[in-house]
This record gives sequence, C-alpha cells and structure tokens, in this order.
Amino acid sequence: MTRRETLLDAAIALFAEKGYNGTSTSEIVEKAGVAQGTLFYHFKNKEGMLLTILENILNEYLKDMEEVASVPQSGLMAVENLIRYSTHFRQTRSLELLVLMRDFPADLIKPDSPQMMFIIEFFKRFYDLFKNAIDRGQKDGSIRKISSEKYTHILLGMLSGMDRHILLGPLPTPALTEEIVSFCCSALSPSGIDPVSHERRS
Repeated sequence: MTRRETLLDAAIALFAEKGYNGTSTSEIVEKAGVAQGTLFYHFKNKEGMLLTILENILNEYLKDMEEVASVPQSGLMAVENLIRYSTHFRQTRSLELLVLMRDFPADLIKPDSPQMMFIIEFFKRFYDLFKNAIDRGQKDGSIRKISSEKYTHILLGMLSGMDRHILLGPLPTPALTEEIVSFCCSALSPSGIDPVSHERRS
C-alpha cells in the first residue's frame, strides 16, 4: 500500500469515527504513521482528501455497476443485478459512504466547478444504467409497459433513501436486499404482484 493510500485509509477511519469537522490533519498523519508534509504533498489539505474519497468511491461504484449492466441478460434481470450490487457496495464501502452522506460540506463543491460537473456526469450515467435496463426489459418482454423515465427516478430514489436509512437511521436495520429486489421486480414484472393494489397482473 502506498503512502497516499495509507493516508486515505486513515482519513476514512477517523472521519467515520469522529466526523470530518472533528478530525485534524495531525490526527490523520499520526494514524497513518507519516510526516505532515506527506499529506500536504498528496492532497494539499483535508478538503482535498474528502474530495479524493468522493471521486474514488463514485468512480469505483460506476465502473462496477457498468460491468454488471453489460452482462447479457434480460432487462428485468439487469435491474435485479444492479440493485443487488448497489446494496453489496453499500455494505462493503459503508465507512466512505457514511462519511460522504453525513459530513460532506455543502459549500465544498461550487456550482460549475469541475467537482460539480463530475458529480452531475456520474448521476447521468448512473441514471442511464437503470433506464436502459428498463427499456431493454420492455423490448424483451420481461418488464411491463411503463414510463422508464419515471420508474428510473423511483428506483434511484428508493435506493438512495434506503442507503441513508440504513447508514444514518437511529434504529438498527435488518438485511433487506431480497425484500428490496422482490419489491422492485414485482413492480416491473408483467406478471408480478402490483405493490400498490396487491393484485396479480394478468
């Protein structure tokens, strides 16, 4: 592991434990076992570390999700596998996601900044993964005729809300992956149970 990676790991652990604002650069370098100048050389400051964590996590998440979507499969199966991987990613990268959801300063990313353009591009590509899967499912018959645009927003909103509920909620949450997959697939499947009316579609 490089010194840069060691510093990031130390920052993630401390940010998760003490909060971004409650962590000093001196604590980060002490935990990482490097000199103060090493942090400034690689990241300039603590804000640079947080932006790097954001960029790394979004790049990794999107790369993996695109690989999941690229596998030959029905549209409904693509949606199911995207949901499954999304919950898996949240479980395996919970510290970074906790820090970003809980502590990211709203004023750290300015409108029209490169960081904001990066985030917008991420969400556009993330949105397209689910919309393309729904469109594919309508063509292959695995998904009923719906507005792919509206249902994509519903799916993304639900996944985002579940991540925040599990990571930031005041109550312990049981494993819900199978229930989330079942709910979403029932809502999309031509023959599934309608989650609103609770009736089986013909």
